[in-house]
Amino acid sequence: MGELTDKLTRLATDTLEAVTASEGETEKTLRADIEAQVRGRATSLDPVLAKMVDQVKNDPANTDLEALKSAGYTDDQVFELILVAATTEGIIRMERGLAPLSDAAASKPEPEQARADG
Repeated sequence: MGELTDKLTRLATDTLEAVTASEGETEKTLRADIEAQVRGRATSLDPVLAKMVDQVKNDPANTDLEALKSAGYTDDQVFELILVAATTEGIIRMERGLAPLSDAAASKPEPEQARADG
């Protein structure tokens, strides 16, 4: 199971790197702040963006796009920022889901050891 979880983690990391570090309509530092906010780290996001992060994490279907547009963000910027928040939250949830599998694989005895003990 370790190989699978390692591969998924690498793919997720590469995906997050692509959405946070690629050239785009928003500053890379802003996208990094969005990622940090999703992960629960303190940031200095303006209240509209902090609310968007909370909505994406807890109720993505009801994310207030109009509030972001009213705050001056373009459609492309809104897309990028929500993409970062959603990707980060998806990775966090994936990691939580894979953790029991990794724990089980780590505690499983090697086949030769199991035969010797049994």
